[in-house]
Amino acid sequence: MNSPSWPVELVDGDVVLRPIRLRDQRTWREVNRRNRDWLRPWEATIPPPTPSGPIAHRPTYRQMVRHLRAEANAGRMLPFVIEYQGRLVGQLTVAGITWGSMCSGHVGYWVDQSVAGRGVMPTAVALVTDHCFRTVGLHRVEVCIRPEN
Repeated sequence: MNSPSWPVELVDGDVVLRPIRLRDQRTWREVNRRNRDWLRPWEATIPPPTPSGPIAHRPTYRQMVRHLRAEANAGRMLPFVIEYQGRLVGQLTVAGITWGSMCSGHVGYWVDQSVAGRGVMPTAVALVTDHCFRTVGLHRVEVCIRPEN
C-alpha cells in the first residue's frame, strides 16, 4: 500500500500503535503466553477438524507476521502492536478492509492484563478509528467485542 495510511505509527501520550515486526517475536510471544489464561474467554478459536476438511492449525509467528504484512501492503489490513510506556502490551488489527461503496473494516485486539483498566485499549481503538476515518478513507469501522467483556 505504501501510502500515508500505511505503514504508520499512531501516538497519544503513553500509547503507541506501530506496525507489527518480525523482531517483536520474543516479546510478543512472552506477553501472549503470560496472558493466555486471561485472554482465553475472548480469543478466537481454531475450528475442530471436519470429515471433509483438513485439520486447522495456528500459524507460526513468522507466518502470521508475513501474512499480516502482505494483507497490509494489499490495503486489506492494518496490523499493529500496542506499546504502553515503551513496552509491547498487545495487538490491534483492522482487518477485512473492503473498498468500493462499503469502505469498511473491523477491529480486533488483545491487551496485557497488567495494563487493563488504564485506558490503553480505549485510546488505541480511538487512535485507529480516527486514522481509519480521516486518513485511510473508510466509511464504517466495526469494533469486534464480546458482550461479556
